Amino acid sequence: MHRKKTTVAFLVPLFIFLLHSPTINCLEAPMHVNISPNITASPIFTPNYHNDFNPNITNNVYSFSYAIGTKIRDISLVWIQQIKELATEENYIIIKQLMKEMLWEHRYAITTGVLLSSYGTTNILLITDYYYLNNDSRWSRWKLKHSFEQLCAISQKDLAQELLLTIGERYYNEKNPIDLTHPLLRFITTIDTEIRVIKRYIAITKMIKKLRLFTIFSTSDDKINNAQQLLERALFVKHIFLSWLSEYNLTSSR
Repeated sequence: MHRKKTTVAFLVPLFIFLLHSPTINCLEAPMHVNISPNITASPIFTPNYHNDFNPNITNNVYSFSYAIGTKIRDISLVWIQQIKELATEENYIIIKQLMKEMLWEHRYAITTGVLLSSYGTTNILLITDYYYLNNDSRWSRWKLKHSFEQLCAISQKDLAQELLLTIGERYYNEKNPIDLTHPLLRFITTIDTEIRVIKRYIAITKMIKKLRLFTIFSTSDDKINNAQQLLERALFVKHIFLSWLSEYNLTSSR
């Protein structure tokens, strides 16, 4: 019994001490955390740029071209100077005599070459023009089922309307179908080219006929007559168009 009293007498002061202890007060009171970091800002790094980079760039292409040009100029000047020195009256007479002798010596070969070249060129031109004119898309062959007399008998107004419809169908502008100027310009260019080719074909064939060379060239009287008829029709078609254009301009200006 005495021991229990002693124990109680010891625990009571201990309990009072603990109640007033900082540790207990810290547990009961709310914690106030005061964070005041002491941060020392680092100095701002400012790079120091030095624009001292001056590359030495050499344009090798330009230098090479300039060197070639200079070399060609020097060579040309040397040649010109030599030509001036050699261009004397005596040298001119010598060269002229040499050319005469050379032409006379090779006269048969030169004449044969010129004749063969002329023949080949003329024959190729005749064949090309002939097939060009016999293409059904040519305006000189427009309404070919009608003879020229029948074509002239049709009303010019009706012919003009049909011609304009055909021009629009052939040459309409695919990117801008409502563009009316494009087909007309294309027609004028095409018909002029066609007339020029027909006239050239007739002129060449008439010269061949005059020289009586029909046997060695691919042409004949029938082809000449056909070309003349096509020329007549092409000129008539162009006349129909120009008549309509004049009337249209006159009506528009009123």
